[in-house]
Amino acid sequence: AAAWNLAAGLAQPLFTGGRLRGEIRFNEAKVQEAFNQYQSVALNAFREVEQALAAEVWLRTQEQALREAVQQTEASRKLAVYSYRQGLIEILTLLDSYRSTLNAQSAHLAVQRQLLNNRINLYLALGGAV
Repeated sequence: AAAWNLAAGLAQPLFTGGRLRGEIRFNEAKVQEAFNQYQSVALNAFREVEQALAAEVWLRTQEQALREAVQQTEASRKLAVYSYRQGLIEILTLLDSYRSTLNAQSAHLAVQRQLLNNRINLYLALGGAV
């Protein structure tokens, strides 16, 4: 009986060899899948950082141009107020200068908001905590 148990114990790995090889292949496939997921996440993070940095440059340029536009429309509005008080222009011209100033300020604020949102996205892409 002892010899029979010893022989059965030695022969058992021979009969389950296919199962063991299958489990090894399965585990290797799981490791490869985890590695591929890691690569995908890392590439996505690099892409997000690159896009946020490119957007930062573009938005800064836009913000500077709109800041100058706001300054110019402010100067135009002040001149229109002065001209209206002197009786040189009509009220519609004055109101148009106010409208232009408000439109420029609104566009400037919108770009500033986009710039802040972009910085938040960059912070998150770099792994910042929420």
